[in-house]
Amino acid sequence: MKMSGPSTQQDVLRRNRAPCVNCKSSKRKCDRARSRCSRCRNQNLTCVPSTNARWRIEGIDSTSQRMRAQRSSKTKQPPRGRAIPESDETSAFQIGSPSQSTVQFSPPDFVPVDDHDLFLANDESSSFVDIDGISFEDFQSVQNAFISPDQFGDLLLCHSASSHVPGAEFQARSMPLHLNEPTLNPRVPVTHSATSYLWQEFIQSIAPGISIDDHEHNNQVTKYFASNAANWPPLFSAIIFLSYSVKSNWIVQHPLFVNMTEVTTAAIRMEQQAVSYIGDVMSCESDQSTSHETQSSPNNPAHRLTTLSTLIALCSAYIAEGNISSLRTCLGHAMRIAREGFTTDLAADESFLFLVRWLGYIHIVALLDETDYSIDAPNYLGIAVKPDHVSPNREQFFQDVDPFLGISHSVADLLYRLGRVLRDRRNASMSGHLSESWRSDTDSVDVETRMQLLLRRLKTHRKNEKKPSSHIDNYNEALVYSGLLLFLLVFKEEPFNLGLVQSTIDHILDSCAAVPADAPVAKLMILPLFTAGSRTTRPLHHDFIRRRLEVLKSGQCIVNVTRTMEVLEERWRAQKKSDDSQLMYSFLNRPHSLTPDLELQEASVCVLF
Repeated sequence: MKMSGPSTQQDVLRRNRAPCVNCKSSKRKCDRARSRCSRCRNQNLTCVPSTNARWRIEGIDSTSQRMRAQRSSKTKQPPRGRAIPESDETSAFQIGSPSQSTVQFSPPDFVPVDDHDLFLANDESSSFVDIDGISFEDFQSVQNAFISPDQFGDLLLCHSASSHVPGAEFQARSMPLHLNEPTLNPRVPVTHSATSYLWQEFIQSIAPGISIDDHEHNNQVTKYFASNAANWPPLFSAIIFLSYSVKSNWIVQHPLFVNMTEVTTAAIRMEQQAVSYIGDVMSCESDQSTSHETQSSPNNPAHRLTTLSTLIALCSAYIAEGNISSLRTCLGHAMRIAREGFTTDLAADESFLFLVRWLGYIHIVALLDETDYSIDAPNYLGIAVKPDHVSPNREQFFQDVDPFLGISHSVADLLYRLGRVLRDRRNASMSGHLSESWRSDTDSVDVETRMQLLLRRLKTHRKNEKKPSSHIDNYNEALVYSGLLLFLLVFKEEPFNLGLVQSTIDHILDSCAAVPADAPVAKLMILPLFTAGSRTTRPLHHDFIRRRLEVLKSGQCIVNVTRTMEVLEERWRAQKKSDDSQLMYSFLNRPHSLTPDLELQEASVCVLF
């Protein structure tokens, strides 16, 4: 029996570490365990790790850093009589526990990209529920995910009876205005400091944080979305609610000193006001018997744009909260408004097209999730593409990149087609009408052919390209391989231990690791990280994904990253309780149960977005 010791640990490091460039080029065995291998050290060469298996290098480097930190901590003792400060990471919104320090949010550096090309995919399928089947009355069931109606009334009473604590309110003068705050609706009395706080957080922190363009306060979210709130009170209300929902998920070391009871109350009231506006618009549309458009008509283009903007804000807020039912209700109405908008002059409006692309991406991710999502809609992201722009980086493989979403329109089109094929497959399987010819239908062959062609072109580009790939290319490559993994496991039902499946997982994580954790594009990697992470049993993979998601918990994502980590951790714990074959079989067949008494959460768009 081998004894575990330092030599065994070094052997593990050598086995898992990728060879350096010098050893790889000379086809020699590389024993690089720390900064340099023995060959490079003896010949005084620069020991640079190869580009293969970057996630392994990152994992081993992190292990080495932890070992060095432990050694140094043994030699450094704190001064006598002084306590060691503890790192305190708390939620940015923690009612009743305000901190007395103020944190300044600075946006990250951004990568400028542009968009090009046009893909239209407007397929018809009878296996989906058409958006016309969604009734207007559905909005009566829109409730907020974090508070019940009874609690809402109690909170309002508590708010009206509470006295202001000195220094507890947000000081607007501490944050310079980059965009004027719209006037509040006098019908809904809310504390001005609370709405000012949420508005400034959206303009200065959230909008730049979720964007990848290079303009700190002139990004597309501010330009095409928030700037319209000055004239549209319902949109302002929805943005305040969105700001609260997103900011509640972010983790910071020192929360701002604000009265969080007032902030929560303001967010709830703003949500109700936005939902009330949408309900009024839908009621007017159903009651109107004439198509004549007036300035006050809901069919007026300006009203359509206001309604669509408000719905997109509500959809994003419900994604942040994990409120699936309210999200789907808003998505259904947004799809209807988008379809009608293309029949008007809005089809040439940049704000409208920006919102439609945002809506289209939500729809694509929802098609790829594990829930019973059944809204039938075309590829609005591809339809709203501007075909007259290309990326300024001519060396990028993917030139047709959306400047806000970061996804290539060709990749988005592929994922949209794949999502529809997977939905048809699941619907047929659940209804018991799965025929023997489902593997060779036209749609699935179309998806497989497009995917094979794109992967072959990408492989040729990588072989001929001497410079490292751009972060945008790495992100889109990770998306393509994520689609391939879903196609192999869910559609073709390949065994999870197949060599192609395992190499696909490695490709996904390799592309994710090629983007530094603090790069702007890294915040887009949640879908690839989850897709690979939920299908791998290797602890080294799990550690890498944990580190990446831990970085994203501090902000710059709409989705609740903590919830995403919880779903992954639940599956990883379940893996240890079940043999691998049973795990993967159960994962690919509804319901996701590993044992008769164990049920896993389904990953919705609220986990993957």
